[in-house]
Amino acid sequence: LSSDSQPFLGSWGDYYELRNLPPTSPVALLLHFPLTMYQGLIKFAAAQREVSRMLNKPLNIHVVGVEKELNFLDMFHELFLLFSPSNLAFNLTFVVRSDMLPANCSSGFTFTTNTPTTSNSITVVSGTYNESLDPNFDCGGKPDVVFAMNAGIYAYESWRYVVEYLEQSGCL
Repeated sequence: LSSDSQPFLGSWGDYYELRNLPPTSPVALLLHFPLTMYQGLIKFAAAQREVSRMLNKPLNIHVVGVEKELNFLDMFHELFLLFSPSNLAFNLTFVVRSDMLPANCSSGFTFTTNTPTTSNSITVVSGTYNESLDPNFDCGGKPDVVFAMNAGIYAYESWRYVVEYLEQSGCL
């Protein structure tokens, strides 16, 4: 175990071993997004994790530029479970452009999921930073960490506002 008590997973093999899964399991396809976030939090967000833990407040994570990830919201419970031994709770907010919101998902959708030691929330918010949303207020509060997986930063003009916000807020 690492210093803050969650398992250290350096590879898919480590994860399969932790969960006693055979190497032929398709779990890597289903858990790609949550375990990518896990690696990002382990490698790049130690200070943010520690501050949240010390202040006994959830780590506020915004996931921007989402689309496919919305089909796998239940899978993010695994992210919470991996950090559960360290008593770190999460507020996970998925920020999706209004025109990319799937028909089976609505803006403002929130659900809470519990682990043995924490209560965590997942929220979906429709819009983009600074065009229709203030990330400090409309997205569950100022983010401690921002993820943009498969976001197409060069494909959409709206990303300019996201990058400007991240630079001004010190998130970059």
